[in-house]
Amino acid sequence: MRFYPVRILSLIMIFVLGWILFPIYFKNQLITLPDYFEKRFNRNSGLFVSVIYILTNVFFRLIIILVIGSIFLNHIIGIDAFVFLIFFLLITG
Repeated sequence: MRFYPVRILSLIMIFVLGWILFPIYFKNQLITLPDYFEKRFNRNSGLFVSVIYILTNVFFRLIIILVIGSIFLNHIIGIDAFVFLIFFLLITG
């Protein structure tokens, strides 16, 4: 089995997270990145990070679901995927 540099780097990062960062987060009672930003800066920065994360997550997932659904229906029914995408966007909106 060959070890690629990406696998070695991933192993190193797991050890760094487990032995260096986890005790620091555990000692300071931090669970998420917004918690860290709240303690490091202020409550508004933690709220900002949370809102940005939620919005990007929702929009990326929504785009992926709509595009995959339109491609799937394109293969089943045979109508252009762009038509289905516009149709799904109108229904979602």
